[in-house]
Amino acid sequence: MIAVTIRRDLTLQWGAYLILACALIGGLYGRLAGFGERQLTEDEYYFAEGADKIREQGVPRFAGGGYYVQGLLPQYLTAASVELFGETNTSVRLPALLFGLLVPLLAYRYARLHLPAPLPLVLSAALLASSWEIEFSRFGRMYTALQCATLAFVYRFDRSIIGPDWKHQYRAHGWLVIATLCHFQGAILAPLLFWPCLNLDNRERFPDRGSVIQYSFLTAVVAALAGLIATFDFRRWGVMAPFPIGYRPPKIAFLRGPEFLFWSAGDHPCIPVAILGALTMALVTGLVLARRGVISGPQVGLAPLVVSALLHQGMLATLIATALVLRYGLRRALWQWPCQRLLVATAGGLFLFWAVVCASRGKDWIEISGASSWMGALRKTFFSWPSWTDALVQPWAANLPVLGLLTLLSIAVLLMSRARASWIEIFRGPAGILVYGILVFGLVRYFRESARYHFPFYPLVLAAEAAAALQLAGLWRGLLLFVAAFTVSGDFNPSHIAAAGKPSAEFRTGPFAEKEDLWYPRPDYQSVADYLRKLGKAAPDALFVVHYCPPVARQFLPRRYASYLPRSSFGFYEWSRERGTRDVWKGRLLLSTWQELREATRSDPVVWLVRPLSVAAQLQPEVVWGERLQRVTQEFLSRDGRIEVLRVSLKL
Repeated sequence: MIAVTIRRDLTLQWGAYLILACALIGGLYGRLAGFGERQLTEDEYYFAEGADKIREQGVPRFAGGGYYVQGLLPQYLTAASVELFGETNTSVRLPALLFGLLVPLLAYRYARLHLPAPLPLVLSAALLASSWEIEFSRFGRMYTALQCATLAFVYRFDRSIIGPDWKHQYRAHGWLVIATLCHFQGAILAPLLFWPCLNLDNRERFPDRGSVIQYSFLTAVVAALAGLIATFDFRRWGVMAPFPIGYRPPKIAFLRGPEFLFWSAGDHPCIPVAILGALTMALVTGLVLARRGVISGPQVGLAPLVVSALLHQGMLATLIATALVLRYGLRRALWQWPCQRLLVATAGGLFLFWAVVCASRGKDWIEISGASSWMGALRKTFFSWPSWTDALVQPWAANLPVLGLLTLLSIAVLLMSRARASWIEIFRGPAGILVYGILVFGLVRYFRESARYHFPFYPLVLAAEAAAALQLAGLWRGLLLFVAAFTVSGDFNPSHIAAAGKPSAEFRTGPFAEKEDLWYPRPDYQSVADYLRKLGKAAPDALFVVHYCPPVARQFLPRRYASYLPRSSFGFYEWSRERGTRDVWKGRLLLSTWQELREATRSDPVVWLVRPLSVAAQLQPEVVWGERLQRVTQEFLSRDGRIEVLRVSLKL
């Protein structure tokens, strides 16, 4: 029997090594094939410009003031790479590649805390073979760096913040700052540092009141620093009059707000903060009372339940009630003591009150909510916050539906297996971090909703699936189950690895067109810039108007060049300088209205217009120039068929 067990363990180990070797070969090929030949895409252009400014000035400062601090730490590493290896696409992407290769190692280190051998090896193999990981390792931005910092943070979180190695707890604080310097999104990890405060009776961590005050104060300072880095407008710091007179910048809130249909302050950016503050105060008060023996554990959760009902936030109330019932059972959670029944009745009465208010408005309720039915109005009034539809459901349903479903099932399996453990143990490991991430993404607002903002948590997604497979099927069958799950997840694509250096993978065309949003779009800017350079030599006095093609500006330097960004777009808000007349990156002419475009071309018989076909409706020559327009001809179309160059002939 012992011999059979040893033989099985050896088979598992060597099988894992074989999987890892194959994944390493395929992963390296997928990352390196044509690595330096790919042209820079839009976000890489911004990073390359930032690296240039660091090399010239020591800081990424714009000519007219302000700083480009998005991904500040990776920016400096990119500047060092360019300084060492020259101004090539390879040197711009090299830091991202190195961080991408470091991710499987850090994931292996983290997985060893929660998974028996050889599952951590197989997890690393999955990350090596992941198409998502491969593409972002070839993407000269900060996402792989943030992923590394996130893995380092959650490792230290498990080891020190809620684990036995308390003497090194402040290392997690350091990784939080590093993660925030890699990407503003790193700041969302800050609340996890307060997790030990849920268990202040732990004398090993907090032997006296002074230790509690010290940890809480230092954690608050670090969290505030991360929040400042993430939210302060460094881009316009010290800039005088960046926008045109009368321009109204878009409302940018960092937190998603609930739908308060009957409150005049429903769209105020402080409302989400106030709600979170009220819930936190209710929770903290409950914990203090529980620590003094005044109330029990289940009653701690009922105070936030009442606050949720007061603000008619049914989604929050449902989450709180579900967590309490799963943790304590229905009777102990809600009905055991008279005070519990009073709190539950109060919450129910408050929801009933809001239901009566809504019903009293009749059909006006539907109109106020902006919905088209009673069910839509009900959802927006009571179940719209946290908002996961735009943040999580749509991106994952569009890009990785199978993986998303497997992740939810894995989280459910892991949480149910720990239902009777302590709160800290329930949320220890990848499932707990993912639950936290899901909650946070329902609260945090991004201007562009995309799965790429979930990329830092991807190793934890795979770790949770591996842990769930182990829980369901044991080690041997669990390993096979995890491999099978990854194979059908939608992120394992051998044809993509084989075609990594080909145009179809680079431009997201053919079999890879549906992955454009997940892997980040890569239009063919290079062929457009090459054509424009030839055209510029033949017509040195011509005016070139470029619409939504930033990388073209880095390679094409004619005498007369203008960027066009509609004033209503977020791009204009980011680019505008000198009252909206100059772009922030090159200081070139910036146009934002049809009137400005007509005025700029008043004496030009020919204008060369560059525009992506996807936004062609925003800039139509027939509408802009009207009676002046003589003829429009398409002179060039990029290799991927996404960007056109138009020759616009005008009457003088």
